[in-house]
Amino acid sequence: MKRSSRGSSRVRLVLVVLLAVIPSLVLIYYNSREQRDAAIVQAHEDVARIARLAAAEDAGVFEGVHQLLVALAQFPEVRGGDPSRGSAVLEKLIGEYRFYSNLGVVTADGHVVCSAMPLNEQVSVANRQWFQQAMKTGDFTVGEYQAGGSSDRLSLNFGYPIIGSGNQVQGIVFASLELSYLTRQISLALPPEGVELALVDRGGVILAQTGALENRVGRTALEAAQIKEVSAYRGRGTEQRPDSAGIEHIYAFYPIGGKHAGADAYVIASMPTPSLLPRRTAA
Repeated sequence: MKRSSRGSSRVRLVLVVLLAVIPSLVLIYYNSREQRDAAIVQAHEDVARIARLAAAEDAGVFEGVHQLLVALAQFPEVRGGDPSRGSAVLEKLIGEYRFYSNLGVVTADGHVVCSAMPLNEQVSVANRQWFQQAMKTGDFTVGEYQAGGSSDRLSLNFGYPIIGSGNQVQGIVFASLELSYLTRQISLALPPEGVELALVDRGGVILAQTGALENRVGRTALEAAQIKEVSAYRGRGTEQRPDSAGIEHIYAFYPIGGKHAGADAYVIASMPTPSLLPRRTAA
């Protein structure tokens, strides 16, 4: 009887302790959960802000190219159609703007007639999206990632129309901007450790990046599907989902430019959510 009584006393004691401790454990759990949820909300805001800042840096670069091409389109040497005179002017200019891999003039049928960089053979850009769009809209256009061309350096092409008599497009002046320069520009957003930034074209191909463990320039971004979804309405904002390795990330998208069809490019900022969890210290 005494053993049974002692056993019952222990059980009652354990139950009393549990009843006293459980509310505290529940409170700790909910407080921890609320803190983590608050941290994730704050992280969404931070990642979106970083994407916006990086997009502003590159938008400024795009506008600088725009203004240069507007000015070039008025040069008599560029408008005159004389390959030697036009190329001489462009060659002098590219010496001042070393972040361009080439400057040139294209006829209405797509043939490059003036180039700051020497051309060993006749070059046609008639099938390039930036050329076709500039001819169609009569406005400034931004191209997409392409390897090769008149320079062996990776570049992004921009085009602007040369308007002739009768308000007709008589040709296109273009600039090829080095992708390495775009990488330096998005780095000015100063993303904290653990945050990756990428500039992608409208097709989802990476043009520039910072904070990544491997160089993925020229490769399709893992977020390309989301880019295509949001490009139809120039979407921006954040989302939270696992990456290809199953690690949950917070992603932010922000558009750059785009007057005629979606955005000219997008900035993607990403950060893994596990980094938000409290770190455990060794006992």
